[in-house]
Amino acid sequence: MTDGKLVIVWLGSSGLAAYDFSGKQVWHRDLGKQRHTWGHGSSPTLAGNRVYLNFGPGDRAFVAAFDKATGKTLWQNEIKSGKGQKIGNWSLEDTWGSWSSPLVIKTGGKEQLIATLPEMVIAYEPATGEKLWSAPGLGTLIYPSPVFDGETLFVASGYSGPNFAIKPGAQTPKWRREQGRQMIGTGVVHNGRLYTVSNNGVADCADMATGELKWSGRLPASTVWSSPVLSDGKIYVMNQTGEVFVLATGDEFKILASTKLDEAANASVVIAGGDLYLRTQEALWRISQPPQK
Repeated sequence: MTDGKLVIVWLGSSGLAAYDFSGKQVWHRDLGKQRHTWGHGSSPTLAGNRVYLNFGPGDRAFVAAFDKATGKTLWQNEIKSGKGQKIGNWSLEDTWGSWSSPLVIKTGGKEQLIATLPEMVIAYEPATGEKLWSAPGLGTLIYPSPVFDGETLFVASGYSGPNFAIKPGAQTPKWRREQGRQMIGTGVVHNGRLYTVSNNGVADCADMATGELKWSGRLPASTVWSSPVLSDGKIYVMNQTGEVFVLATGDEFKILASTKLDEAANASVVIAGGDLYLRTQEALWRISQPPQK
């Protein structure tokens, strides 16, 4: 994550760190060991002069805020430990945890920090860490990060658990699916439509306010761990074989274009300056428009 001056990274047990654009380390925080069978997945969130982190999952888990310039801890709220559902040979401790990244929203003229944690979504006051509200209803495994369209939050569980849309501060969802598609990536919202892509490559478009499904479409021969990315009214998503699909927004499923890299990939597409940046297990790719003649 970057603000254009610093690059903030979380490397699990290796700590939270900030670098300048020359690669010089500006600060580093040792936050202790992060232990879980499936590692960590949350990214730092930058907003104003603060960095927010969902540290976990595992025997130590917490949501915290840090000073962006120095790395000093501003507040820290522990996440309760628990036991999840029985899945295969995994332990009950394995199936409890959150890999999602926090989200700063503005509602009612004030900012809130939203975190999706096992069995609930919770909002904190960003400056102090004070709990503002929470709502139950998520599963015990949380992969996608929350999505907000200015009025409605969409929050989702992992492992085909429940997902729902809720107004910030409410206790009752606007709509709910008891069993959602298995997703690791986070959806995007455009013109009142929520777009998500499941692990088995099914893209969905739903009405953000009502949950009504507008369309579903399958990406050819795809397993997807990345998040869809919205740019210029189009959606970009990369599958695990390095094939990038460009989807149309709107109420009809359309694949506008695709390109194959034939390299293993889990990362999301990054778009900057009109170029696509694609990270595979072999290389970092930059794809640009051909120069104008």
